[in-house]
Amino acid sequence: MNGNDRIAWFDMDGSLFDFDGHMRRSLLPLCSPDELKLLDKIGMWALEEAHPHIRARMSLIKAVPGWWRDMPPLESGFKVFRMAQSIGFDCRILTKGPKYSPIAWMEKVQCCQQYLGEEIDIAIVSSKGEIYGRVLYDDYPVYMKAWLQNRSRGLGIMPVTESNREFAHPNLIKYDG
Repeated sequence: MNGNDRIAWFDMDGSLFDFDGHMRRSLLPLCSPDELKLLDKIGMWALEEAHPHIRARMSLIKAVPGWWRDMPPLESGFKVFRMAQSIGFDCRILTKGPKYSPIAWMEKVQCCQQYLGEEIDIAIVSSKGEIYGRVLYDDYPVYMKAWLQNRSRGLGIMPVTESNREFAHPNLIKYDG
């Protein structure tokens, strides 16, 4: 088994940490009554894509110092992380860095170190599809598809959310806790 076969990559936003819940709570005071209904109906990725004015609010929220650092953990993601460690995987963090928010890069590292310790390996990238390893745990279909496209023997594990329910791949396992 080579080194890459022992690596399990874990996404942050929506997989190990509660991006959607954190963003919903941050958006609540900024929404009209009609917009509040949207927050409960669709996931944050879809909301951001469908409503440019809400995307603009989300961008402002993500630029607030401390927002990324203070994302709460998702116990289900940490459960998968601990299981992977217990069977011998070298567990690392793989997260996409927002191009126009350097503070997010720093705070994502701080968030991971707070919950996983200062020794955790973290890769902040523009494209997850170029990173090698045996396993990727990620909630976002676009990133998972890009990663699996280059990994004929890779295993994708995806926590089930409203926005990824329909995504399927032969090398993908859906995890619902």
